[in-house]
Amino acid sequence: NPPANLNVKVVLTSNDLLAARQANDLAMIYYIQKPDTVDLNNVGNPLYTTDRLASDLVNSWRTKGLRIVNLAYSKTHNDTLNTNNYDSRYIGSSGEDAGVRVDRGIDLPLPPLGRGVVERLFANNMIVDISHVGTASALAILDLADIRGKVVTANHVNAEAIADHPRNHTDEVICRIAKTGGIIGITPLRFMLVDGDERGNPVRVANDQDIINQFRHIRGLNCLGKNGRRLNMINHIAVASDSYVNGWPQQAGRFWVSQQVSAPSAWMRMAAVLMRS
Repeated sequence: NPPANLNVKVVLTSNDLLAARQANDLAMIYYIQKPDTVDLNNVGNPLYTTDRLASDLVNSWRTKGLRIVNLAYSKTHNDTLNTNNYDSRYIGSSGEDAGVRVDRGIDLPLPPLGRGVVERLFANNMIVDISHVGTASALAILDLADIRGKVVTANHVNAEAIADHPRNHTDEVICRIAKTGGIIGITPLRFMLVDGDERGNPVRVANDQDIINQFRHIRGLNCLGKNGRRLNMINHIAVASDSYVNGWPQQAGRFWVSQQVSAPSAWMRMAAVLMRS
C-alpha cells in the first residue's frame, strides 16, 4: 500500500507524467480491457450510422482518459449486431482475434466501422496499436497512418517469419510500423515464440533461444524509413509482457519458460538473456 501522504495523479497527457515525477507522486495510467460496447437500442436506428458510432466510441474513450487503443475483431459482437446499417467489427477479446483472424488462415479486411474508428483516433492524436489485428487490417491501418502522418505501434507481438502463429506479424507489417516511428514489443509469451498448429497451439516448448531469435530477426530487417534510408531497427524494438504488473501466476505458464514467470525474477532472467544475445 502507498504511504497515506502520497498523491495519485491520473495520466491523461505526457505533462501529467512529468508533473507527477517532479512532485514525487504516483502516476496512474488508465487502462481498460473492453471500454465500451455497442448500444443495442440504436442498432435498428437508421440515423445511428457508422460515422456516428465511430465518433461516439472515440469521444467516450478519450473523455475517460484513453490515449492508446488496441483494436481487435469481435466475432460475437459482429454476429449479434451486424445489420444493414453498419458493420460492428471493431473490438473484442483476444480469443476472438482475427481481422484480426476468426480462424487460422482467415484474414479479414478492415471494415467501415473499423476505418471510421481509426480515422477518429488519429484525428484526436490517439495512438493505434495493432497487436491484435491481422495482416489485411494492419496494412489498411498503416495506409491511413501514412496519409495522416501518425505513429502506429504493436506493443506485444512477434515476427511471423520466426514463429508461425496467428497473433504474430509479417516482416512487411513490422517494417511499416517502424516507418511510422512506432515500436514492436517483442513478447515472451511462449505460444507466440514457436510455430503453432492449426489451432495456434505451440508445437513444442519455447526456450531462451526462441526469444533471442525474435530480437535478432527484427533487428536485422532491411526496413526503410520515410526518407528511403534503412532504419536502425534496434530503435524500434521494445520488450513486452502482456502481463500484470507483478507478473503472471506460476500456474499460468505464459512465459517462454513456465518455471520463470514470477516478477521480478522473470524480468531479471529476460535481461540476462538479452545481454547474452
